[in-house]
This record gives sequence, structure tokens and C-alpha cells, in this order.
Amino acid sequence: MTVHTECPHMGDFDPAKAPDVYDPWPALAVARDERPVFFLPQYGMWVLTRYADVREALRDIETFSSGAHINFPAVPEKYRDELEEHPSALQLNGMDPPRHTYLRRIAQKAFTPATAKAREPEFRKIANRMVDDFILGDDVVSLLIKARDDESDQALTDAELVSVVTQSLVGGIDTTGALIARMVYMLLAVRERWDQVCGDPGRYAGAVVEETLRMHGPIRAVGRTTTREVEVAGTTIPAGSFVLLHTGSASRDPSTFEDPGRFDMERSSAELNQQLGLGRGTHFCLGAPFARVAARVALETLTERMPDLRLADPEIEIELNPSLFVVAIQDLEVLWGAPQPSVA
Repeated sequence: MTVHTECPHMGDFDPAKAPDVYDPWPALAVARDERPVFFLPQYGMWVLTRYADVREALRDIETFSSGAHINFPAVPEKYRDELEEHPSALQLNGMDPPRHTYLRRIAQKAFTPATAKAREPEFRKIANRMVDDFILGDDVVSLLIKARDDESDQALTDAELVSVVTQSLVGGIDTTGALIARMVYMLLAVRERWDQVCGDPGRYAGAVVEETLRMHGPIRAVGRTTTREVEVAGTTIPAGSFVLLHTGSASRDPSTFEDPGRFDMERSSAELNQQLGLGRGTHFCLGAPFARVAARVALETLTERMPDLRLADPEIEIELNPSLFVVAIQDLEVLWGAPQPSVA
């Protein structure tokens, strides 16, 4: 690893370790103002912090590659008759066009907003059953098996199908679950917020989902590799460099969001539509429609049926996993009384 000693840097700042993983935002605010592109020598990577720069890098897939930095394993010998490629080599978030374009064109047929909306009653039944039994699940596999490419009429290969299903499970369970936990915590930590949503879930739930994605989305950053030397905000990044596009910092950039450090349930849809919690451009989250519906339904169900939900101990600090990329609450202890009857 080459250590760049004369590059702009942020001292001892380490966004993957305590205390910075818990509150990286003051340091990132300084970076946006003074060193919008800086180098993290302990990880050998560059960091982009401003909204405009991160958004442009997400769009510029020719310069900021998603696949150039990943070495994938070979298929184990016993599976080579069934799988032409290792499924991990077919992850959409680690792939560039044209292969990415082809796979996504097929896979997204199972993840459209209309499909997610059609599953909302099922999601609501599951959410209510979870309250009663104290699983958002869906069967997209059959849709993926049936899906065909519009141009070639080809279906997904077995390896491609395994890869897409695996990614949807990780995205649909891990990150959506992390989003719901953070969303509930943000409301319960300030009781007035929770009570306000309980008073009108239909009005606030969708905005709370988007504001949580903006301020505390599970995906704090994504990685790319530069295919050429590129200048960003006056700093030259060499070709072949690993770059951290800090979408969390970008979504708190005051150039785009008014009073960005405030959790605002009344924030305008125009601003919320700019948040980068689900990515942007070619690699926009494939399961975004499902994540949004699942999180909204979860919040509507909790506020309607468990309005007395509360933190078990408001004084206890939440524990986060140390990571540069995906940061989630590890344990959220809550208390509640008898649930209200289901109206679904």
C-alpha cells in the first residue's frame, strides 16, 4: 500500500472506529469546508465528502469503477458442472457495464415500484403478525426465474440467479432491518417525534423513512476505483486509487440540504429526493422500492398498534458495528404494553 504523506488528510480521523464511527459528522463537516477530498492513510484510500462531487462520481462510472478493485474466487470444482461463474463475481454492486446493464435490466423486473406496491398488503399482514407473535418476507425468486431480457430474451443463468437472490436477501433483510431499527430509535430518542408520527402515521411515515435514509442510512459510503487520473475539488487522485464516496457526508451537505444536521419530519420532498442513502445513477439500489415500502409499513404498523413503544433505558448509548461502509445499530431494547387490535 502506498502511503501519500503530502495529501490532504484529517489527522487521526477514522470513520470505521470509535469514537468517529458514532459521530463522524463534525469532522466530515470540516472536511467539506476545508478538505473536501482527503486521504485516509490507514486504509490507503481517498474520501469524497461534498454532495456535488459524490453525486458526479456515482454517475461517472467510466472514471469511478465498481469492479476494478475486486478479485473474485473461482468456482469450486464440485460445482463447475452447474455454475459457469462464481455467484460472488456477479454482484451488481461490484460490476461495471455492459454486464451490469444486462443483469440489472433483467433483475429489476422483480423489483419495480409497482411490484413493491402490489406486495404492500402482504407486508402489512406480516408486520401485524410480527406484532401479534412477538420476518418481512417476499417471494421474488419466481419473478426472477421468469424474467427475460427485453433485447435478447435471455433468462438469468443459475449463477446469475443465485447472485441476485443473495444480494436481495442481504439488502432486503440486513439493510432494511438496519434502516427500521435506526428509524425507530430516531423517533423514540425524542419522544415528541414518536408521538407526532403516532398522531398521523399516514402523513409522516414516508417522510421519516426518507429523512432517516438521509441522516442515518445503513449505507454510509460506497467504494470505487479510479480508472484514470482525475481531479476532484482541486485535488488530483491517481489512476488505480481506491475512493470512498461518502454518501452519508454528501447527504448532510448544506449546499443541498437546509439545516442538514436536524432530523426534520417536515423536510420538503424536493430535498428528500436528493438524499443519497440508496445511491444514485447506474448503481442505484435495486431493492429500493421494496425497502421503502417495507420500512414505511413497519413504521405505520408499530405506531398504530404499539403507540406506547419506548426505549428500555433512554440513557444507554446505542452500539454500532465498526465499518466504513455499512453501519447499523447492534441492539435496540424497547418496552411496550398490550398491542392495539389490528385494522389490516
